[in-house]
Amino acid sequence: MVRSSPLDTSHRTSSAPRRPADILRIDVPALILHGTGDRILPVDNSGRPFHRALPSAGYVEIEGAPHDLLWTHAEEVNAALLAFLAK
Repeated sequence: MVRSSPLDTSHRTSSAPRRPADILRIDVPALILHGTGDRILPVDNSGRPFHRALPSAGYVEIEGAPHDLLWTHAEEVNAALLAFLAK
């Protein structure tokens, strides 16, 4: 009997950056983009913890955007990328 699927357990396994030591070694400009509507990797379990682990990174939450925000919210993603690259 299957008790849970990978989707059911993803929130438990992605609740914090997996290798914080690796994140701390990032020494180049970084941008974290995350959709608030992501049900595969919820923003509270992925985007926000990564930003707390790497506070020097740019961080943009796209309201209502799902996991595949690159396709569904291309204009917002591109605007965030262009703003980041312009710095």
